[in-house]
Amino acid sequence: MKTTKSSVILETSISQIDIMQCAEINIQVTKTAPTFNIENSNEIALFLSNETLGVSDIMTYCSDTIKVVEFEDEDEKEYVVPTHFLSKVKNGKLEFEVVEAGGE
Repeated sequence: MKTTKSSVILETSISQIDIMQCAEINIQVTKTAPTFNIENSNEIALFLSNETLGVSDIMTYCSDTIKVVEFEDEDEKEYVVPTHFLSKVKNGKLEFEVVEAGGE
């Protein structure tokens, strides 16, 4: 996906969702999505269901202002995702690990 100022709502994704060179994008997943790959983008908001939060990997590279919003609870919870990490929300906390470059 390469776009500006757009919103996408989907129920389920069976593969990775790529967000590249985008700005001001909102994506809402009502059921599940396995992986989000966000590169060279800014102001990205992922609105994820409780079902998606514990299983989705969020990979970010050279991107600014990425947040994940948990929208199914009465109180929305918002997590700011750091760049160059593999992130996942577990037990109400954002967990992340450094993404190592591949190759030899």
